[in-house]
Amino acid sequence: MAALIPASADSICDDDELENSIARLKNMGDDKDRLRLIKTMGRNFSFTCDQAASLIKVANFSGAAVEAGVLLCGKLIDPDNVDVVINSFKYQEQSDMLRERLNFGSAAPAAPAEAPASPVCKAPSHLAKLAAEKEKLERTKAAAEQVMAAETAHYTKAGIVGMAGADGATEYSEITTSIEAAQAAVAQQADAPDAQLSNLSLDEASAAADTSSSAETTSAPSSTPPPPASGSSTYSLEQLQVSADELSSLGVETSKREDYLSDEDFQALFKMSRAALAALPAWKRKGLKQKLGLF
Repeated sequence: MAALIPASADSICDDDELENSIARLKNMGDDKDRLRLIKTMGRNFSFTCDQAASLIKVANFSGAAVEAGVLLCGKLIDPDNVDVVINSFKYQEQSDMLRERLNFGSAAPAAPAEAPASPVCKAPSHLAKLAAEKEKLERTKAAAEQVMAAETAHYTKAGIVGMAGADGATEYSEITTSIEAAQAAVAQQADAPDAQLSNLSLDEASAAADTSSSAETTSAPSSTPPPPASGSSTYSLEQLQVSADELSSLGVETSKREDYLSDEDFQALFKMSRAALAALPAWKRKGLKQKLGLF
């Protein structure tokens, strides 16, 4: 490590000159002006380490701070205390730079008393938190998809009923209308002869089949409902399910076929009064009428 040569104490800066210089440094806003004043003082005066440190603290400007420290350290009358000047900088990086400029080397780090403990890695807990947030987002997305699917099913059905499910999403189930119930009853009746025949003997079953076949041959009912009579004010469901042209020729307004049902048929088919049907949303009325073939 290089040693500093003591400056002459004959030209030491007195207290009045030091205070005046400190006041001037405080009023300067430009780094070049501050460094120029330090150079001027270095040519005319020598300093103690405490005086140089007081100037460094006031003139602790950015780029020229180390240059000022080099100038002042060359004019110290007590260089053995140069650490006072070096440690007067605001930032440790500036102190280290001054040491290098003075060929003092970097300050030796203090030897640790014991081996430092390994740093605790926080990555696992952070990753676990991210995984939990991702799982929560996936659950939210799945619940939203369930709600959307339920809403889609809701609008694709004419008659539906909704209730809250276990997961909070609305579950919809189709309403069984009187027409659907009647169709199911007819289907059961159509299947009934087969079930009865299975319990008969071979001869009895053959005789029953012959009887049924002859009855169908002699009188096969027409699948087409009879057309409504002209001038009638009410019609049956089957009569109102014919083509629009046929109904129009009889003066029936095809967009309001349900109005031509009798009150009894209307209540039995729609399960509500005419006023209740009229109060429903348009899409709901349309769906109910479509199910009954009245649209």
